[in-house]
Amino acid sequence: MEVSTYIESTKPEQVSYRQLLDLLRKQVAFDEAFLVALLLRGTLQVVQPPRLAENVLRMYDREGQRLDTLSWEAIRTQKPVLAGTDRGDFGTKFMAPLGFGQVVVIPLASPLMGGLPGALHIYRNGDQEFTDADVDTLREFATQLDQLHATVQNGRKATGHRDQDAEQPAGLRFAIFSANGSPLDFAQGTAFDESTLMRMAQMTKDRLNHAADRDLVGDRVLIGDKHGDHLTYRAVTYNAYPALGEGRFVGYFSQPDPSDLAALKSTDVAADPELSRLVPALRFMHSEFRKSPTLVDTAKTVHLSPFHFHRRFTELLGLTPKHYLLDCQITDAKKELLAGTKDLATIAADGGFAHQSHFTSRFKQATGQTPTRWRRMALSKGNASE
Repeated sequence: MEVSTYIESTKPEQVSYRQLLDLLRKQVAFDEAFLVALLLRGTLQVVQPPRLAENVLRMYDREGQRLDTLSWEAIRTQKPVLAGTDRGDFGTKFMAPLGFGQVVVIPLASPLMGGLPGALHIYRNGDQEFTDADVDTLREFATQLDQLHATVQNGRKATGHRDQDAEQPAGLRFAIFSANGSPLDFAQGTAFDESTLMRMAQMTKDRLNHAADRDLVGDRVLIGDKHGDHLTYRAVTYNAYPALGEGRFVGYFSQPDPSDLAALKSTDVAADPELSRLVPALRFMHSEFRKSPTLVDTAKTVHLSPFHFHRRFTELLGLTPKHYLLDCQITDAKKELLAGTKDLATIAADGGFAHQSHFTSRFKQATGQTPTRWRRMALSKGNASE
């Protein structure tokens, strides 16, 4: 059976990545393969296939992703990248110790969710190089993966409840700046308007002038767009990240719609058992946020202690459980504000806030504006776009 036949004959949610790669191996010989995706925390993560060799997963997570210039080059250029063990530190410190001699890295549009790209890695042991025909076959396979991912993600949006009325703008949902405020070039372009990018550039200079000498520092920031709407981003300071180049960088990652995170399934990140174990907590918090579940309640759903759950959830997903619950509450409140059928006290009570003043305080903290002012701005913004 060919890859395309298998995909067409299988329900998208039931497609096995392990079987896909086994079918691909009949067309192009290789010794190892995996998919990486860019996560909100600002680093690449191996997400498929399940049961990947533990030493490969461990070495990529600890060392390889920091040196993976190949994935970033593929994402930037939107072209396959071929390399051997002579390709910098990634070749000598990741590939060579694992016995890999050659690799093809091909960009993927959105392995987990829209706007956050990734890459397909195909490795051969020894010195046997990939031919042009091999690369063409692998490129076609990556195209089929992109189509599969889009089908799965669109299917989940169609059958589930999307929190926001409007779809996310097309384009990359992140931008990375060098220390002088210049953005790194990505071929696909970002979904951010020019005023947002200018604010990010200035914020980069300010952050790096005052940043502590720590590696991979991330926090939540509000950045206003040209309409005056303040949106939440995760700002990640890379004091040393060779995969991006020399020097320091700051990346800005747009906070996904809470329903997009809740739509993730453990099987989406099957290569990493620890990460996949945490995913059900997103769905629980998204469905129960109006009841204000405690950290203890949430940790129980994935059978972890509250301390360990909070630490690993934050490290692996790039936001705290508390902030995810707040995102669910604020997104729901925005929908109710635009609908205009409830007063502020009712929105506060229905959304799980202690009282109206608590709602107003938290809403302003999350958006930079009071609920009433935000509604006025959002309605004006909507009218201007018509």
